[in-house]
Amino acid sequence: LYEQMYDDRRREALIAEVGKFTQEKLMDPGMESKVRIVVAITTLLTNAPELGNSQLKEGLLEMMLVMARSDEYIQQLVASEAIIAAASKKKDVTAIVNQGLDILKTLYKSTNDHIKVRALVGLCKLGASGGSDAALRPFADGSSTKLAEACRRFLVNPEKDSDLRRWAAEGLSFLTLDAEVKEKLVEDEAAMRALIEVGKTGAQNVMYGVLATLVNITNSYDKQEINPEMLELAKFAKHHIPEEHELDDEDFADKRIWSIAKMGVTSALVSLSKTESHNMRELIARVLNAVCKHAELRGLVVQQGGSKALIPLALEGTDKGT
Repeated sequence: LYEQMYDDRRREALIAEVGKFTQEKLMDPGMESKVRIVVAITTLLTNAPELGNSQLKEGLLEMMLVMARSDEYIQQLVASEAIIAAASKKKDVTAIVNQGLDILKTLYKSTNDHIKVRALVGLCKLGASGGSDAALRPFADGSSTKLAEACRRFLVNPEKDSDLRRWAAEGLSFLTLDAEVKEKLVEDEAAMRALIEVGKTGAQNVMYGVLATLVNITNSYDKQEINPEMLELAKFAKHHIPEEHELDDEDFADKRIWSIAKMGVTSALVSLSKTESHNMRELIARVLNAVCKHAELRGLVVQQGGSKALIPLALEGTDKGT
């Protein structure tokens, strides 16, 4: 609905209407109203981020953190999911790192795996807020690797239910922005095969975690071209300049592509390609394109059904995806 509001006046009216609903729920002293509004805002942050972010007013983030500190399961669950969704903008990430890091660490110690894994994804998202910039690390060195190992334990354990493995994949989708993590993940054949098996289910809720991780591993995301003159200007003005990790060099990326192709990544991509989401179809096309760049791997792609999946992907999707 928000996306169809094609002018600012209509969007402002919708934001005001949602804001009124938010305020009403926040004024209600009952805990049920607070749980409902946090779930509603999580849904907005996930599906209409601009509209969701408009509701992250002063006090709401603090309320989420208070709920996360509660001993009640449902409050912990909805608050941890909301914190994950809220940590998308830099200013919100900073606020959560400052206020909520200890709470997420406490939730991670929970005996309930469903709370534990959500807290883990929250920590992964905060830890990856520097993106692929090797110079930006919100947490101490080595933290990303430890978080990835925790995700791995959920992912490779066949006794864990599909929901837990889905969240583990989502955690890796943030952590694999770190070149060291993506290199270690591909070297860990059991974890990589487990991720591919999760993708083979073709389930909608595993899609983002699996595909974003594969895009990061193959370096098939868009890279911003830096103008040399602008680079010199940034140095002169003492602005921060993103640094690329040596493990993100093309040679390392190619080795990772060969490894996951041999493990049968195309089968997972074929299963996921039935989605109607154009953004997800673009991610699938990016990974297949990265694999097909190597002539020797194209036969493997065809053998695993990749060519049949590519035809509909080429006919319908985003401009970059097609």
